[in-house]
Amino acid sequence: MILRHKGNYGSVNQGQGIFWGKLLLIEDSVTYEATDVESLKREFILAIEDYQRFCVEIDKKPELPEIVGVTRNGCIMEGIICQPKEYTVDSELKLENVS
Repeated sequence: MILRHKGNYGSVNQGQGIFWGKLLLIEDSVTYEATDVESLKREFILAIEDYQRFCVEIDKKPELPEIVGVTRNGCIMEGIICQPKEYTVDSELKLENVS
């Protein structure tokens, strides 16, 4: 599963009662975690906002992923990720299939 918000993509992983992820397709390391999916979606958005604020503080332009291409079934092609479905976090924090 992939989360998308304001041009950023994030992973979703689960194990031992925790959900976690990181922003994908950028060099900087930006991570987030929570105890359930709804909280993880909020933490994903907060991580993006914190990352952008931090970049402003250190006078750095925040990275955005450079997507090489998207296949017909919605896979993001950039060498490290190809998921059959792409998801987005909308303003009400619902996970929606957009493929």
